[in-house]
Amino acid sequence: MPKKKLGLYICFFVATVLQLAQPALFPSCKINFLIIPIVISFYFVSKSVALWLSLLCGAFIDCLCSHARIGMTATAYILAALILYEYRLYFFKEAISTLFIMTYLFSVLSSLIEVMLYLFLSNSAFRPSFNFIAIDCFLMPLLDGAIAFLLFSLPHMMYTKYHKYKLYRKN
Repeated sequence: MPKKKLGLYICFFVATVLQLAQPALFPSCKINFLIIPIVISFYFVSKSVALWLSLLCGAFIDCLCSHARIGMTATAYILAALILYEYRLYFFKEAISTLFIMTYLFSVLSSLIEVMLYLFLSNSAFRPSFNFIAIDCFLMPLLDGAIAFLLFSLPHMMYTKYHKYKLYRKN
């Protein structure tokens, strides 16, 4: 996880580019790259700013996807951010596993909220199956967490270790 606010801006830029390229890179997977900067923002900005970022990221994903009703993802992101923002205090931002765990929790929570919103607001007879719940609400968030770890936590950790080693060798 980045140590400064500049890292948050870089993370938003990288996640936005990846979200735009996601249909070309992973056409059969629903990977939510914009969850990662939302989770990182929990550690750098106030609760109201984090909720606004959740709204904007959710609305951006709603505009990109044609499978959901407009506003469902944004509402799910806001509710998930509202619930998880206070839990950031239980996970230190310096820990390597924090981004993975918080991204997974945010993704699971937003997926479950989105399914519940769809069930309550839909007129169709849609009933989620066990496979749907298992894949969309638990396995895909695991992939979101793994991507957060591989793209943002691991490179940052490797750079920090390399930089410390380089300074140690210099002395």
